[in-house]
Amino acid sequence: MDGHLARGLRAMLAADFLRVVSRGLLVLVFTTLLFTPEEYGLLFLALAVLGTVKLLSTFGLPKSTARYVTEHLETDPGQVPHLIRFSYVVLAVSITAVCAGLALFSGRIATLLGEPGLAPLLVVGVGYVVGSSLLGHTSVLFQSFSEVRWSALQRTVSNVGQFVFGAALVVLGFGVVGALGGFVLAVLVAAALALVVLYRKFYRRYEPAESMASGLRRDVLRYSIPLTATKGANVLDKRVDAVLVGYFMSATAVGYYTLAKQISEFVMTPAASLGFTIAPEYGSHKASDDLDRAADLYASAFLGVVTLYVPAAVGMVLVARPGVRYVFGDAYVGAVPAVQVFGLYTLLLAVGEITNDSLDYLGRADARATAKTITSIANFGLNLVFIPAYGVVGAAVATVVTFSGLIAVELFVIVRELPLSPRTLAAHTGRAALVAGGMALVVVVLRPYVSDVPTLVALVATGVAVWGALATASGALDVRQVRSVLG
Repeated sequence: MDGHLARGLRAMLAADFLRVVSRGLLVLVFTTLLFTPEEYGLLFLALAVLGTVKLLSTFGLPKSTARYVTEHLETDPGQVPHLIRFSYVVLAVSITAVCAGLALFSGRIATLLGEPGLAPLLVVGVGYVVGSSLLGHTSVLFQSFSEVRWSALQRTVSNVGQFVFGAALVVLGFGVVGALGGFVLAVLVAAALALVVLYRKFYRRYEPAESMASGLRRDVLRYSIPLTATKGANVLDKRVDAVLVGYFMSATAVGYYTLAKQISEFVMTPAASLGFTIAPEYGSHKASDDLDRAADLYASAFLGVVTLYVPAAVGMVLVARPGVRYVFGDAYVGAVPAVQVFGLYTLLLAVGEITNDSLDYLGRADARATAKTITSIANFGLNLVFIPAYGVVGAAVATVVTFSGLIAVELFVIVRELPLSPRTLAAHTGRAALVAGGMALVVVVLRPYVSDVPTLVALVATGVAVWGALATASGALDVRQVRSVLG
């Protein structure tokens, strides 16, 4: 990995480490000190609805704009200011329309879901939609300039702010509404900071051409269509399932389901940092007709991901019950089966993180959109069947089954797009599985001795040590390369 990518990856890892710490503290404080499972579930049911609404405010515009910014940086930099300005005009119009609709129909949405306490949260959540929409759009633009350190900074401000402001307002007596209000304040502050940086350091860097190139507006909007389909399908996968759990069951069940999903998302943080950092490089390599280098980059990323996440998935399955019991308390033991199912989901998410954006920058958003749409509709249908029959576990199984199909299709597409060897990818996965098997034997033997948090930490640390030794001995983990990236 070259120096520029390594610096970007270090910045994203640092930001995501702070995100995991702040989100972890938030989850611990909310679940163990401030909220009941029902209150916790109500908060994240509101966030699931807001995340679904946010799709309508941004559609596929951020990544579409980013793709054309990346291309024109190489061929016609004078178009970059026009692209940025045009994207924010469109974004402002869509945000205004969507937020007006959300405020108007908040009561009806709460009634539909059978949670009257949801209505005031959705009204407060208008600010969350505004801030998170601006934040997400600006973050992707930083990515298009290959300056992900600024994306890292805004993520840090947002996530640390959500913990500080959210917890503070709850402690002051504002309850669940206060928690969401703290989230709103954090994303608005981070969005304002990001916009200032974008304007001063990037927008003003390029002398604008006399006018925007003919057809460029149309191209941006047209390419946003398949990206909108992909993003909509992603919302079905990551947001609507929680809404359906709330509809068919209760806010408490949403709390269990959300906690299980949050644990899996915490674990896959390094893969998200890696995928976000390297994605624009695929577009640059394709533009310069250097597909071999792009293939080498993906193969290295894939090896790192499966080496880390196959054992991580196995570990989640094995330590889920003592982990949830001793960290979050007996009130959340109902989340254990979902945590175990989401162990496999963590591995799938990690592979997806290094593949999703890569396909977008390679110009294959259409193929990914088709696959994502089909599998997400299937996920929605399975949720309708599985949640009433099997509850929270049914929702988790539906997600894992359909997401497995999506990842298989995405791997097929990227192997067709780049000169990659399927045998090499399979060999990487097999070697990671052997490492995971050795680690699992040690964990299973020691697990009966876990009786509190210290012994749980000792078990996890032992598992990590065994994984590190086996991965290094097998050649799957290159310690010198890790040091060069982190150093």
